[in-house]
Amino acid sequence: MHNYASVSTGASMTVDVSREAFSDYFVIRLENGQSEELEPEEARQWFREHGADMDAVEKCLDHVWNFRQAEIVITDFRLPRYKLHAHAPKLD
Repeated sequence: MHNYASVSTGASMTVDVSREAFSDYFVIRLENGQSEELEPEEARQWFREHGADMDAVEKCLDHVWNFRQAEIVITDFRLPRYKLHAHAPKLD
């Protein structure tokens, strides 16, 4: 049995989203410099896991697809979900 947890940071995060001309992926860049290259569906999943307003995300991704760059602010930034195992391993 697995439990899933999501941790709210209580802070907002500005995310820069860009796309190179003629590419099929988005580059998501956080304020701390961390970045990821994600396909459109993976980008939607990333924003969903981090607590973004999905209506705003769709508008942002459409804008980036056409104009190559935009910023979106996630007002209640969440750390991604992770698995908590029901039983801890037995260490000898």
